[in-house]
Amino acid sequence: MVYEELKKGEQSTGRFKVHIKEEFPEVSHYADNEDVQELIVVAEEGFAFAHDMKNRLKELDQRANRSESLKNVYGVSGFNNTMSSMQTLLVGWGPELANGGKNVIPKSIQDAEEPIRVVDLFALLCHLLDVEAPQSIASDKKRVNVLLRYPSDTEVVKVIRNWMSFAFLPENAPLTSKQHMLR
Repeated sequence: MVYEELKKGEQSTGRFKVHIKEEFPEVSHYADNEDVQELIVVAEEGFAFAHDMKNRLKELDQRANRSESLKNVYGVSGFNNTMSSMQTLLVGWGPELANGGKNVIPKSIQDAEEPIRVVDLFALLCHLLDVEAPQSIASDKKRVNVLLRYPSDTEVVKVIRNWMSFAFLPENAPLTSKQHMLR
């Protein structure tokens, strides 16, 4: 009953799509996820499920002193992540990341066949924190390897690199006889 009514609304408005969990596009990994309900309603780009959305848009236009609406969606998000309007910027800096803090985009990112997805940032964070990412998460460390300075460190290499970074800290430098005499 609910499914049929939602399907009528989908067909009459064209502002959302209704899916049964098992029929949802495979790329989203919803069918096997026990946390996802049996019916999924997805808004089309620019549409939001809010009873007062029109009033909120009018208020935002008034605040900006606009006499005509820009037809702006004002940061409404959560749409299909393959849409260009849902792409975002990732800024990262640190010793484990590629480019040594320089403001450049690695050529491998520009030429990538598949963009980095938000869920892949979870794999990146797990790698940086040196914890194992759960298999149930749909993230892929391969897509974020281009962001890493050392994408495939073995445990031995990690230990050596950590030891060397500790050993070369200024406070760990050996005292020379000249420095010792000044104290």
